[in-house]
Amino acid sequence: MLTVILKSVDDPRFPKLKNRVRATCHIMALVFKPGKDEKGNDITHVMLCTNIDINGFVPKWIVNIASRSAPA
Repeated sequence: MLTVILKSVDDPRFPKLKNRVRATCHIMALVFKPGKDEKGNDITHVMLCTNIDINGFVPKWIVNIASRSAPA
């Protein structure tokens, strides 16, 4: 099993730009786990958990569409 933990950082090489909104990733975790499918083939199970603040106004209907199109 492999676990990857990510979060936002400030980097002086990539300054914030005027008139742009930058999202904040409080935490993002990816967990990769090996497994087998019904035929015995090797597969990888992936679980993604996120807590991200997009830091800007996004209409509710866009958020709803985006949340439906996320991976299951």
